[in-house]
Amino acid sequence: DKTIWKYIETKPIHGSQKVIERKEDKTIIQIELKINYELKSKIFSNMDKIKVLKPEILIAQIKDISENVNSFYK
Repeated sequence: DKTIWKYIETKPIHGSQKVIERKEDKTIIQIELKINYELKSKIFSNMDKIKVLKPEILIAQIKDISENVNSFYK
């Protein structure tokens, strides 16, 4: 999401971060690291503005956690 990009640009998620595609409404970045608690925390701290595109295992983990959180508020 473009509203979070300036922050992520100045404070990268990881040193391997590189821009893959930049559009007016979004920027696609690539990072290369192992899936861990810190990465998931970073994603969840901005979950309404960040969408994970790959790998499928991380997408599945995010969906599971999101569904668990959602169930708390039903």
